Amino acid sequence: MVTLKSNNEPYWICGALIFSGRRDPTWLLNEDEAQKILSIWNSLPESSIHFSFPNILGYKGCFLSSNTNTKWASFRGLVTLYKDNSPVESRTDTERKFEKAVIGTAPEDAIPKAMLMEEFR
Repeated sequence: MVTLKSNNEPYWICGALIFSGRRDPTWLLNEDEAQKILSIWNSLPESSIHFSFPNILGYKGCFLSSNTNTKWASFRGLVTLYKDNSPVESRTDTERKFEKAVIGTAPEDAIPKAMLMEEFR
């Protein structure tokens, strides 16, 4: 879990939504890692469908967020950009590049591998 000091410097946080009843793992990203993920976002085609977190057990998606009240949420081929918790724009990601890039930045012990093996075969 990420804990941050209060300051005005920009920062990036990623997370995976995997648990029910306990905190989901989150981790910090540096600016270069965040920009690589955002370049994937910029390459994706627009979609008219907005992402909504599924009500299922196990892996439910991942996110990238900044301290500017901006968040990208992704699950199974759809990525939605939120500003101030409202959906702004969605993009289709059939190859799940955005999602895999976010999950790929997780520290080795952050996400139980068994939770992702089924999802990313």
